[in-house]
Amino acid sequence: MPSTQRAPSSFAMPDFGWRLGDAEVADVLSFVRGSWGNHASAVGQRKVGRIRKILAAKKTER
Repeated sequence: MPSTQRAPSSFAMPDFGWRLGDAEVADVLSFVRGSWGNHASAVGQRKVGRIRKILAAKKTER
């Protein structure tokens, strides 16, 4: 949403997590981390799954 004086919110990227599996998320993250001369290691599917479980648990705690 654009920011306005009455609603000073900034632009946000929509959540696509529900559309992508753990392997697809890992592939996207690995691509971004390894692009433009960056030598970061690849992101694994299991790591994505663990982080998703942690985030889901935090969401239910609210």
